[in-house]
Amino acid sequence: MYKYKTMPKDIAYLTGNTPMIEVIFKYKGQVRYVYAKVENFNMTGSIKDRMQINILRNAYNTGELKPGYKIVEASSGNTAIALSAMGTFLNHEVSIYMPSSESLERKQIIESFGAKLNLVDSGFEECLRLAKIEGQKSNVYYPDQFANPWNPQAHYCTTGPEIWQQLKSINKVANAFVAGIGTGGTIMGTGRYLRKKNPYIGVFPVQPKSVKPFREKGNIYARYDNNAYLYEDKENDFINDDSNENYVVPESIPGISSGTKPEIVNLNELNNIVIVDDSDAYIMAQKLASNLGMGVGPSSGANLIGAIVIQDKLGLNSTVATVFADDNKKYLSTDLTKKIKPKEHYISSNVELIGVRSINRICIKYNF
Repeated sequence: MYKYKTMPKDIAYLTGNTPMIEVIFKYKGQVRYVYAKVENFNMTGSIKDRMQINILRNAYNTGELKPGYKIVEASSGNTAIALSAMGTFLNHEVSIYMPSSESLERKQIIESFGAKLNLVDSGFEECLRLAKIEGQKSNVYYPDQFANPWNPQAHYCTTGPEIWQQLKSINKVANAFVAGIGTGGTIMGTGRYLRKKNPYIGVFPVQPKSVKPFREKGNIYARYDNNAYLYEDKENDFINDDSNENYVVPESIPGISSGTKPEIVNLNELNNIVIVDDSDAYIMAQKLASNLGMGVGPSSGANLIGAIVIQDKLGLNSTVATVFADDNKKYLSTDLTKKIKPKEHYISSNVELIGVRSINRICIKYNF
């Protein structure tokens, strides 16, 4: 019994207290700065570790999760990886429902942690349906990350305070927070904490161009041209390239490409949505790696674009924070390592990445 009651605490400090970086870049002829939490420093390499450890801790405390229970979840990747590792650490059987289209690396990592991987060919909605069915069985715990209030609570209690304190340590106050919506936990929990500290802060969600936006009106697109590029491409907007190279066109951004609003997302608490072209996000992630040595996933590229757009909107001296949700190692077999044709209106085509500065970790002691 000792094992099950104390193990969540034993792994708690493998998650959180991640570094922050100041991203230095030139845009519209000016040197600018935005700030990003580097979340691949967490236990299994993504921001989802924060949510997962908080859900497991609370599930133990409430008795919803008990020794010997199976844990079942639907996930497109990072949550599944976090749950597989932590569930194994806690001596639980873990069953994951995942779209078969996800990257090979994600599948291999999940199975390496001993979880049962159920691949589904008919999309993520079917993964959710199957996970809910299995979750209704006896001695099974279904976290339901898209509806679980302990998801945003994790970011209210950890991500938000860390961002606030790290910016404070360099005499900055956040004017805006920008993040992609997967489950919605990061944007809701972090936004609520930062808004408590600064009631005037803007909280801007990011969505890919490839999905229907949650909010039909009031969208912000990267070029502020009345959404001219939102649903169709203009003619002659390709950068000149006479080579015969084969290009790919990414059709989704893993982790933030759901077109269904999660239950825990309250749009009334959020500002306008930033619509980012999927290819632009991939190219930005590629540039972070090749120009700055910062290996991140496509959603981090989207988040940086969103932060640049909002920083430009709010003014040169505004302080905008975001998150780099994971690293690039889970995407080596995907379009992230392939040639993607740039376009003149892409943010990535108009940004020169100059460098990064690291900001000291704030070693907050969390009460687990």
